[in-house]
Amino acid sequence: MQSNNYLESIFSLKNKTAIITGGSEGTGAEIARAFIKAGANVACISRSESVIKEGVDDRLQNVKLVTYSVVKTGLIGLTRYLATYWADKNVRCNAMCPGGVENGQPDDFLEEVNKRIPMGRMASSDEYQGTLLWMLSDASSYLNGVIVPVEGGSNRLVV
Repeated sequence: MQSNNYLESIFSLKNKTAIITGGSEGTGAEIARAFIKAGANVACISRSESVIKEGVDDRLQNVKLVTYSVVKTGLIGLTRYLATYWADKNVRCNAMCPGGVENGQPDDFLEEVNKRIPMGRMASSDEYQGTLLWMLSDASSYLNGVIVPVEGGSNRLVV
């Protein structure tokens, strides 16, 4: 059934597929639920730090920091590559780089982090859904190969 509502039709995710990294819990799981509610097919990818640590001597590296940075950088490169590789097949590939999410962290941690964010706070877990719904919907049909930072302005700071 076709919707008569213009916004519903351009933001519908029917017949769209999203791959969500970190989609098994927290913000990623909330995003997956929002995409499913909007009609998308969703595949969630997760990592397990305990599996990584089993194969790495803790004295050699801080697994979370090194692995996290390398994986995120790799995903940016992969996004840009796939955007050019699949464009002729009408497949768009974009990524969002989210800032931190407030999730019950200690007050002293939040105070220090919030000083570094121009908006003065971390995101709530539901603040990424609108950007991602737009990125996946036909409302952004010409968006391809783009990395969208959604981090309260902290990516723009020159230190």
